[in-house]
Amino acid sequence: MPSLDYHIVSLYDVLEAYGEDATSKKLSSFRCGRDPDRESFLHNKAIMMEKKSISRTYLGLNPSTNRILGYFSIGMKCMRIPDDTPISSNTRKRMNIDSDTGVAQSYLLGQLGRDDDSPKGFGHSLLVEALNRLSDANRIVGCRLVRLDCSDELIDYYVDSGFRFVGRNDSENLNQMVIII
Repeated sequence: MPSLDYHIVSLYDVLEAYGEDATSKKLSSFRCGRDPDRESFLHNKAIMMEKKSISRTYLGLNPSTNRILGYFSIGMKCMRIPDDTPISSNTRKRMNIDSDTGVAQSYLLGQLGRDDDSPKGFGHSLLVEALNRLSDANRIVGCRLVRLDCSDELIDYYVDSGFRFVGRNDSENLNQMVIII
């Protein structure tokens, strides 16, 4: 695969430098026809979640045009791991599941989206960037579990990227996937 030319900037820094109105206008240029929820998050929720420190969003930009090629959003979210979850005892130990509550602290890869015009393979580049930032966070504050929720058609993609299926989410509409960093 050829090298992709992009740079990553934090939405936090963009808001600080350009203000909310200009940033909102920039975010509105992002298009994701194959998954309107990804587009809607960036257009309607990312700034609010950034300002409330619920999550941090990072934009992948084309360095020559500053066009948004894609983004990812990361945060923290504990997850309950039932005793009957189909994972090995070794993995269970590495997940640091609290024995009293069955809850594991985890980072959440809440959003990952690429623009309709982004190059092939850019989604994987964004995933690597997100995991690199979470590995940095692990070295600073701990927590080695990363969680994401995905639709059925994305399970194989995330398995190929090193994630493991652990079950359906509480609403039973998405699949919980984890990776230990």
